[in-house]
Amino acid sequence: MHTYATAALGFFLLNGITVALEAPAGDPSIDASLYSTFRRMTKYAAASYASDCPIPPNNSTVVQYFDNATTDTQATLFRDDAREELIIAFRGTSNLKDFTSDAAQTLVPLTAVKTEDCGSNCRVQEGVHKAWNSVSTSIVAVMQDQISAHPGYHPIVTGHSLGASIASLSSASLVHYFPDLTTYTLGQFRTGNPAYAAYIDRILPFPNMYRITHTNDGIPQTIHKSSGYLHHSTEFWELEPFGPKNTYKCQPGDDDECNQSTFGLGIGGVVTLEGINPAHTCYTGIPIGNPLDGGAGA
Repeated sequence: MHTYATAALGFFLLNGITVALEAPAGDPSIDASLYSTFRRMTKYAAASYASDCPIPPNNSTVVQYFDNATTDTQATLFRDDAREELIIAFRGTSNLKDFTSDAAQTLVPLTAVKTEDCGSNCRVQEGVHKAWNSVSTSIVAVMQDQISAHPGYHPIVTGHSLGASIASLSSASLVHYFPDLTTYTLGQFRTGNPAYAAYIDRILPFPNMYRITHTNDGIPQTIHKSSGYLHHSTEFWELEPFGPKNTYKCQPGDDDECNQSTFGLGIGGVVTLEGINPAHTCYTGIPIGNPLDGGAGA
C-alpha cells in the first residue's frame, strides 16, 4: 500500500497537476514584510526534515536536535542572533512510523503540560498529542535555557503538515512559558475539536498564530468536521504565482472560502480522498516535505 501511495504521489508531482483558483471575495492581500516572514519560516520548517543541517537557513545557528525514537518525533531548535529569534521547527511525516501518528485520529483529552486551562472538553488528535508529549520536557528546558542566556529573544514555533499540527499543539504549552510566542504552521491538518480551536484562538490570537495554507493542499482538509474536528484561526491562504499579492488573510476559524473551498485530491488521507498533492509540497515557492526526495515526507 505504501508503494502504491508513493507511486500515486509521484504521478501528481511529476505531472504537475494543478487547479485554477480564485481569490476569496473582499479579502485584501498581505504586505510584503509579512510574506517575507512566511518565507523565512518555511525555510526553517523545510530544514527540520534534515537529520543534520550543516548550513542552517537565514544565517541561523542550530542549537539542538530533538529526536524521540518511540514516537519518531523530531524537531530542530534554531537561533537567529541577527534578528534575536529562537525558532523551534517540527519535522513532518517522513517514514511509515510517522504515518501511524497521522492515522491516530481518535480525539483524546488534552493533557499536555500547562494546558489545564483548556478545560475538560478539550480534545486533540491522539497521534499529535503523543508526539508532543514525548519531546515536550526536553524542548521546554532547552528553550528556557536559551531565553535565559539571550534575554529579549523572540520565541517562534513552526512546522509543516504533521509538524504543523505538532507546532500548533506545542504552542498551547509553550505560550504559558513564553507569553510573546508566535507560531507559523504550514499545511496543518485539523488538530483538535471545537473546544481546542477556541482555546488556541484565546491564548494565541492574531497576530500570534498564523495557519498558512496553499491553493488546494489536501492535508488541511483531512480529518473532517464531521469527525468532531475544527481548525483554529488564523488562516492565510496563498495562491499562485507566489507572493504577497496572492496571499490572503481569511475569516477567523475554519473558513470555507479559502483552502476549504477547493478539492485537495491527493493520497495519504484516512477514508477521504483529500491528502498529499503538489500544493502540499511547496509553500511560499519553497519545496518542502516531498516524500520522493530523500525520504522526506508530509
